[in-house]
Formats: sequence, C-alpha cells, structure tokens
Amino acid sequence: MAREHSAATLHPLEVKVLLGFSAGEQVYPAIIVDRLQLNTGQANQAVSWLAQKEYLEEIDRSIRVSFELTELGEDYRTKGFPEERMIRQFSESGALSLPDLAKATDLPNKDVGSAYGALAKAGAASMDAEKRVSISVEKLPPYCDTIRSLLDKAADGIRLNQEDLTEEERAIMSGISKKRGASVVPFRLVEREEVIYTVSSAGVDAAKELAKEG
Repeated sequence: MAREHSAATLHPLEVKVLLGFSAGEQVYPAIIVDRLQLNTGQANQAVSWLAQKEYLEEIDRSIRVSFELTELGEDYRTKGFPEERMIRQFSESGALSLPDLAKATDLPNKDVGSAYGALAKAGAASMDAEKRVSISVEKLPPYCDTIRSLLDKAADGIRLNQEDLTEEERAIMSGISKKRGASVVPFRLVEREEVIYTVSSAGVDAAKELAKEG
C-alpha cells in the first residue's frame, strides 16, 4: 500500500513523525508526544495514517494498565481519606467509639471500621475497654503516606501508569482500585491496548525523500 502514496502528499503531522524517528526505534503515541511536542490526539492521528500507508509496521502489542481518580478518590484527595480524617478527629477530640468517629468524620461506618482495622494491624490504633479508639498520631504507618502520595499524583485528571509505580505503590493500589464497581474505591483501573510500531522500510525511503526535499 505504501507504494500508492507519495511522500510529497503526506500531512505535516506524518512528516514530523517520519523525520523524528529512525529505523528500529519504537514509535507509539506517548513517545511521540514527549519527543515531538504534539498533543495526544495529533500523535494518535499521525500513527493511524502512517500505519494505514504501511510507513509504520507493528512490532508489539500489549495491555497497559493505569489508574485514575474516581469521584470518591477526588473527595479523599481534597478532604482526606478515612485514616487521615480519623487521625485529625482524634487530635481534636481524643478517643471516640467507632460510631462516633463515623459521625464526626462524615464517613460510612464500614469505612471507619476498615480504616481502624488497618491502623490497628499496623500498630497505630487501639481500642480501650469502653470500645473507644485511640490513634498513635506520632507513629503513623507508612501506607498512609503512600495513599496520600498516590492521591496527590493523580490530581487534575492525571492517570498513573502501573509501570511507573513502585512495588509498594502497586501493592497499595491493588487494594484501593477496581476495574468494575469503582465508585466504592478511590481509583478506577483502566486497561488499554497499546500497539508499538517502528518505521518500515517504505517509511525509511519516504523519510529520505522528505529529507532531500528539505
């Protein structure tokens, strides 16, 4: 199909991509955006056109996993996730029962119960004989810092790519994200197919022709 097209008739976006990559290099929208300062829509369009004309050839296909804030996650980011709200409340009012903590923090009983369980397991919370919860404010477990970091990183609609997360972040994310029914967790798991291309022999010839034309 590539022979049916002339390099002279290529769209400026196609020209920019062909001249921006060499044979053997991986070509995909994200790297085009980073290298050539195009937006995602322009990068996707250029790849689509060049692949149709066989100036790009597919070399790999994989599923990429990323995470984005849900409405609940945005609420947690701005107002605090359950552990943070409980810690603040304890600092203000001292020990409270779980039901009273739920009322004071405006959180569902089950969320407060789960957060207390996690804090207690980490040695940061305890319950007295009257079932009032105390929290060791000076000894917060590391997972709280990790959750806060993930929430802040995902602000303004930013998607967090799984491959960019640390091992600890991935472990935490597995418990606070879902692909379906994500309204009850702070993160939605998003899977998308990513195709990796490289410049084909026809693409190399077209790039040489473009370079000669200046």
